[in-house]
Amino acid sequence: MNGDHSISTCVPREPEDIHGDGRWLAQHANHMKRVTRSDPEIVFVGDTILYHLGLNSVWNKVFAPMHAVNFSIPGDGTQNLLWRIQNWGSTSATGEAMGTGDEMKPKVFVVHVGTEMYTYNVEEIVSGIVSVMRALSEKYPRSKLLFMGLLPRGPKPNRLRVKNDEINKQLSVLLTEIPNSVFMDVDDLDFIQSDGQIDEGDMSDFLHPTTRCYETICLKLLEVFKTTLTETNLLFPNELTDAFKALVSSDDEK
Repeated sequence: MNGDHSISTCVPREPEDIHGDGRWLAQHANHMKRVTRSDPEIVFVGDTILYHLGLNSVWNKVFAPMHAVNFSIPGDGTQNLLWRIQNWGSTSATGEAMGTGDEMKPKVFVVHVGTEMYTYNVEEIVSGIVSVMRALSEKYPRSKLLFMGLLPRGPKPNRLRVKNDEINKQLSVLLTEIPNSVFMDVDDLDFIQSDGQIDEGDMSDFLHPTTRCYETICLKLLEVFKTTLTETNLLFPNELTDAFKALVSSDDEK
């Protein structure tokens, strides 16, 4: 697996089980069990932002009908995601099969990680994300990879917003060097108002998206699926196609 192992964010590892209840590894194992039941066309994988999408009504309305699965875990950084990718299809210490992720043949991976890595600097986070995308590209060379840019955070302008902006800027260039990878810009989604504040209607805690925010993200994802990833031949339910047409129509009227 490619990655600069002199940078800790590029080194696969399990998170410390500080609560001692084994929840993280159990979630990883459950993700892999779902592969045998669903044969997913779209795999969402990442941190808390995508995890909560899977719990939102938008998921059942939009992505579940598209044969999508969500393998995101809150709190994950790039190191943890690299470990999970590396261990898709592995066995536990007792010899129990932990999954069949190596057998997946998804058309698209949607990735978001980095939001919860605020203690690291820009170089470390960018290097870790690039390592994740390279790992997926090498393991699933026929799949398209979409990285969703890091969202703004905090009610007012702050240093973490500046950091996320710089991370997105660098990734928009670096990911063009990874086969089948696409960077989805989120700056045009207008979550930041003219006064620099984030509306709590989009992020009630100024970090996690609300349903309204997820709906906005969903429409952008559908737009990318339909215009940039056309060769994937993803199955779109009628209501999703209608939503996309409405989006295009509203853009044309501006």
